Amino acid sequence: YVIDDLVEVQTATSIVWVYRYEASRPDATELGVGVMNHRSCSAEGVLPWSNVSYQDAKAACEAAGFRLCRQDEWQTACEGGAGYSYEYPYLHLAGYTDYEPSVCNGNDYDYNCTGLDDDDVLPTGMVFTDCVTGPSDCISLDGLLDMSGNLMEWTSTLAAGKTDIYHVRGGSFLTHEWGLTCQASFVTLQQSFRYDDLGFRCCSDYAPGP
Repeated sequence: YVIDDLVEVQTATSIVWVYRYEASRPDATELGVGVMNHRSCSAEGVLPWSNVSYQDAKAACEAAGFRLCRQDEWQTACEGGAGYSYEYPYLHLAGYTDYEPSVCNGNDYDYNCTGLDDDDVLPTGMVFTDCVTGPSDCISLDGLLDMSGNLMEWTSTLAAGKTDIYHVRGGSFLTHEWGLTCQASFVTLQQSFRYDDLGFRCCSDYAPGP
């Protein structure tokens, strides 16, 4: 029996439960993404599930008893009631500027400063402990991690007038400042698209079980 780590988030119209971490495969580790694909998991300290199509992400969430998040749910979870541009209110409240290049895994972050610029996906929630939504954003006292950067995330929201192109949110380890905001919604991809910096996160309309 798998217990996924979800966070309760109040949207404008309802309450939704959101994966605390980017989705991973059941056998993922800190060093490998794993190979199992029968369901998704929300777990700390593992490489998230990347190179995944919309249909595979949708199926993985549903197999775990959840669904892909809509982009309005994703944005509310990231920005909170205060409408923060980035997902780290702790730093905002401490007087930091809106954008901090070393806090989340975007293009400006170099995880190995001994050589050339290194941009790559990193384990969930382990490196960027300040890349987290705050208690003012969520009913839970601790929030969601890696919503800005690491992997772009599929949502279930179709692009206007399209039948197979969906909004992708959050930016990735390749994304610059302007694409890492909670509000950036200009990226849309065809549902069959796969890439190394593309993943997903699941949502639920019901509180997780014991």
